[in-house]
Amino acid sequence: MAVRSQGPSLSPFGPTDGSVPLSVYFKRAYTMAIPVRIPESMTEHSNNKEKKAWLERLPELVACCEQLWDLRPAEPLIDEFVWMKANYIVPAVRSDGTEVVLKVMESPQTFACELEALELSGNEGCVEILASDRKLQTLMLERVRPGIPLAQQPDDEQNTRIAARVMQKLWRPAPAEHGLQTVEEQIASLARLRQRFDGGTGPVPEGWVARAEEAFEELLATSQGPVILHGDLHHWNILSAEREPWLAIDPHGKVGDRGYDIVSYLSNKPSRSCDGTDDKRLMSRRADILAEELGMIREWVLTWGWATDVLTAAMYTDEWEGHIRRANTLASVM
Repeated sequence: MAVRSQGPSLSPFGPTDGSVPLSVYFKRAYTMAIPVRIPESMTEHSNNKEKKAWLERLPELVACCEQLWDLRPAEPLIDEFVWMKANYIVPAVRSDGTEVVLKVMESPQTFACELEALELSGNEGCVEILASDRKLQTLMLERVRPGIPLAQQPDDEQNTRIAARVMQKLWRPAPAEHGLQTVEEQIASLARLRQRFDGGTGPVPEGWVARAEEAFEELLATSQGPVILHGDLHHWNILSAEREPWLAIDPHGKVGDRGYDIVSYLSNKPSRSCDGTDDKRLMSRRADILAEELGMIREWVLTWGWATDVLTAAMYTDEWEGHIRRANTLASVM
């Protein structure tokens, strides 16, 4: 069970109950075991005022966590498997010798969604949350060992079966009350695209948008009911582990039909298992395996795939061409 902070929140934004003056708190907390080292990937947009201010606060934030949870941070995770942009991720060891990972998050919304998704997961199929602090926007997570991403495994067929089994563990019935974005709310981006371009679809081909709108209407009409979704379950977010063979990390946290969670994996192509593989053959084989493992109709798997790629093109119009190419590939193997 996750542990929540008790008593005054040790936060650079001020304690929760106002009992400790900020200046007094900083003098007490700012003694880090290892100085914060910010990777270059996190400073690419540091000209943004909010981003710059958050980066400047990072040492204080980490120091607060060090004292709050009695841990010693190490060097940040910047190896080939980890790419930090909006979150600062650092392994640490607690005073009892427990290995943990500290995740300090820039966005309040992203923090809230990941926290809720992890809490609702019941630690089934995903990394365990050990503690959190809303003021610090920080999670303390279990250290996943060996922690090798599925992207590093060479057998795409086996990888697809592994991913499907992780998905099944994550998909728990959604509670009536929750704070996560729904798939229906995300699909509304297609309508917003038309509003943005005065009834048109901008750079995204109108025919694809119209097909996606019709497809989503049919898919939602036959939905088996809303479940908790990971929201970004690709090869790099599934790690080899000891508590379970494989665990998911970094959930975006959404609620909706199971089909939505298939898409990030279906179109992802890590070089270790996909180099030299024809795209159509790859997508067709994955659709067959996912349909078999998940007890779904193959056409339904592919329709969720291409329709969601069109949706993503509508949400990120500056990158629309790549998403429409993938949508075309998926539609061609139906």
